[in-house]
Amino acid sequence: ILSSPGGRVGRAIAPILTFGAGDDSHAQRIGQFINQVGRGAISATADIPRGVGALSGDVALAAVDKDVNKLKEWSAKTFPTDQGAGFWETALPQGLGSTIPFLAGGAMSGGASMLTSAMLGAAMQAAQGYDEAIAAGASQDDAIHSARVNALIGTSEAAGLGRQIEKFGMRRPTLARLIETGEEAGQEMFQQGATNVNARYGTGYDPNRNVMEGVLEGGLVGAISGGLFQGA
Repeated sequence: ILSSPGGRVGRAIAPILTFGAGDDSHAQRIGQFINQVGRGAISATADIPRGVGALSGDVALAAVDKDVNKLKEWSAKTFPTDQGAGFWETALPQGLGSTIPFLAGGAMSGGASMLTSAMLGAAMQAAQGYDEAIAAGASQDDAIHSARVNALIGTSEAAGLGRQIEKFGMRRPTLARLIETGEEAGQEMFQQGATNVNARYGTGYDPNRNVMEGVLEGGLVGAISGGLFQGA
């Protein structure tokens, strides 16, 4: 990790963050966090064409998979991480990294951030729904059906990140910022919960899935990312 981009940044800023007491252990933790942000950003970006492919059918998915797999292999080599790390070292930074495609899309959309976020969210959730179904042993038809259901769920990003991006940099009362941070947390919790319901009761590829699995973690990531937007 220390020789990776995140590790090099970690070595540079660890002494600053620790008032001169930074050592390789501090640098490694910072590098782990930064690398996970990078992997989250690359993974979310790669899920966009995969999600579109899953919604379009087998042929389209096969056409993009080869290039997407190369991108993910590059990401794993460029941003090495400790896979045994927990929420703060893995789920949170990857969740923050996954907002980067939304920020880029919002910047390029000319003010249509909510629509752009809905489209990106649909594609990313479609890829997740497809991959989870295949991993659980679902048939190809069921996996594509799961992708389509998850795409609908993913459009809820318009009410979460889409609204946050449109207000990025605007001066608003503290109470309004807190409410909007809560809205982002709620949207992430809804999205994860709806995905779980589809897995257990809808498409049914994972009948033992706890409908609350990952919901609180998703809400926490949403609250933190929403809070960062509000602080801008």
